[in-house]
Amino acid sequence: MLLEAGANVNAAAPDGRTALHFSIRGTLELTTLLLNYGADINRRASDGSLPLHDAARENNVPAIKTLVDYGSDLDVEDETGRPPLIIAIQSLYREAAAALVTGGARFESKSWQILQTESSMQAVRKELIYWPRSPKNICDVFALVRFRVAKSPLRRSLVLDIMDYAGYWLRSTSSKAQKIKIDQKDAQLGLPYLLSDPVQGRMNAPVRQVKFLIRSHDQGWSSYPEQHGTYEGSCTWFEVAIQRNNGEWVDFGNEDRFLTWNVHASPKPREYCIIYGRNSPKRRCRWMDWIEPGDRIAIIPKAAYLGWVNYVESASIETMSTCLPD
Repeated sequence: MLLEAGANVNAAAPDGRTALHFSIRGTLELTTLLLNYGADINRRASDGSLPLHDAARENNVPAIKTLVDYGSDLDVEDETGRPPLIIAIQSLYREAAAALVTGGARFESKSWQILQTESSMQAVRKELIYWPRSPKNICDVFALVRFRVAKSPLRRSLVLDIMDYAGYWLRSTSSKAQKIKIDQKDAQLGLPYLLSDPVQGRMNAPVRQVKFLIRSHDQGWSSYPEQHGTYEGSCTWFEVAIQRNNGEWVDFGNEDRFLTWNVHASPKPREYCIIYGRNSPKRRCRWMDWIEPGDRIAIIPKAAYLGWVNYVESASIETMSTCLPD
């Protein structure tokens, strides 16, 4: 009735999502209706997501197939640098990933057989070996690039830039999968859900990139239905913290510690990917320069006000660091 009366089919919520984005959590008939009324299938939300990204996150295979049939872009990346296919694979949604590949999504680095395995991510980990595997690897490649690729040695600063742009860094990943709930009282304790392994690398600002993956949701209800399904008015969130080698916590002062909100009043867990660093969409933040070798990075779940509860299911922290001094 609203569409027939002239309602704007592409009207957007505060987070940039249109009715087509939100229809992914509804029925396929609703999605098809909006498409038939001219909904912009490639409209991007504030976080860079197309409706197809949301369909991949929700593991909504019928919606994925419909959006593909109506001509959705398949390889657009959201603000975390992930196209829908990568989201589906990382979430272990095999049928969703298969539908995207069948629809024409680029799948260049992995074979189709990987999608047929019981756990696609385990297969990917077995197939790939990450380099560098030690500080020695970094030093060897640095020497090779500086002294062997040209007739005369390259400037040290130039080689450092080359290796940074290549992302040739030490990688360390810590993860945890334990369901907990944090209310306002618990949040005041400021206890970490996850601590990374001690940071490796050079003495001065070794960390080049940090990637947080968090799977969580709030209590699933609120008294503000107009904000349901958005980030507006959410009172559960996550912060970052740094623990020194001696167990003391770094004082952030006025520096922003915020990582991400939970979607407002959503009982279904979602995966949030936040990346900070040189090769990420987000600007490098000052707290990354405070990190020293041996420090640990923490994810702190938070909640404010009575009734609000932060349900955390799992999280991981991936740190990338260099051992080459400037």
